[in-house]
Amino acid sequence: MKKLDMKWLVVVTFVIAGALCGAAIGSYMVTMDETLGEDISVWNELMKFLELILLMYIVYMVNVIIHEGGHLIFGLMTGYKFNSFRIFSVILIKQNGKLKIKNISLAGTGGQCLMSPPELIDGKMPYVLYNLGGVILNVITSLIFIVIYLISLWKLLSLAMIMSAIMGFASAVVNGIPMKVGDINNDGYNAVQLGSDKDALKALWVQLKMNGALAEGIGIREMPEEWFESIDGKNDNPMITSIKVFYCNRLMAMHKFEQTKEEIKKVLESNMVLVGVYRYLLICDYIYCELIDGNIIEAEEFYTKDLQKFMKSMKKFPAILRTKYTYELLHNKDSKQAEKLRTLFNIMSEKYPYTSDIEAENELMDIAKSIYDGVMDNKINKK
Repeated sequence: MKKLDMKWLVVVTFVIAGALCGAAIGSYMVTMDETLGEDISVWNELMKFLELILLMYIVYMVNVIIHEGGHLIFGLMTGYKFNSFRIFSVILIKQNGKLKIKNISLAGTGGQCLMSPPELIDGKMPYVLYNLGGVILNVITSLIFIVIYLISLWKLLSLAMIMSAIMGFASAVVNGIPMKVGDINNDGYNAVQLGSDKDALKALWVQLKMNGALAEGIGIREMPEEWFESIDGKNDNPMITSIKVFYCNRLMAMHKFEQTKEEIKKVLESNMVLVGVYRYLLICDYIYCELIDGNIIEAEEFYTKDLQKFMKSMKKFPAILRTKYTYELLHNKDSKQAEKLRTLFNIMSEKYPYTSDIEAENELMDIAKSIYDGVMDNKINKK
């Protein structure tokens, strides 16, 4: 399938949606001004402005919930099982048969519904409705919103309905029309691609199975080894190349640091297309491996401004905190700053959904701490 990086369509779609929402807001404000007449005051104007800001936020949040809810509904209809449902940083996750509310932040994503897939039969599983469920529900609910808009007598409700319909249709367009936006395949692209690429379909199945295992507290090193076997396929397909990333993650969790460095270097020096988040997280792992191996200068070379900017955007993510902790200890020799990061990590851990990740990252930080303590002891003994 031809690559279609259509960032321009996303921009144009949301510019049009924004203009339409702006026109609706303008019409509402004129109506309100006519209603208030001479009673318009600075206070009334301020309250009206705050009301509209809150309304826009609610409309956006509802649109995200509807879209992810579509994946959930149509996934359940086609044999998938619920794992987690995230809106912004709040995630509802099923663990040991119980629903729990946790917290996780992923840069660049408003929400995500993850489900365990049915078993592969002759290398196949249902995928169309699960991938397009968000788009379908966006369209259905947008039509309902238009009907409510037409019959509602409450002006604020009418405004909320027409804005919700506009944003719903915009979401359906940017998610439904098959395209790649940067290194991310949208739902429509996945739905089309998976039908013609059995390797990509298997990669999706593996990723969803991994996520289900993580939700149940199974660490990446305890997962079946065959899940991490390289899948033959195109190096320009992030769904396939992500399996190589998870293989590196598995080696890291198993403390096979030299092999981890070798595999990460192969990936970073290859021409394979990776999702940006995965690429940066691999670099974090590479830096860690260099630091504990005593290669301070090599680690410093990878600690670029771009990486630091990414780390700032995901500053509460376990692997980010572990990398910063190790960098402070082994590069900057700043144990006080490192302990502040460890404290932040412990606070974050209380709400983080995947306990096996926390356990693995704690082990890695303990290794860094033992190396630091050994270096400090040697300095003292030399004195």
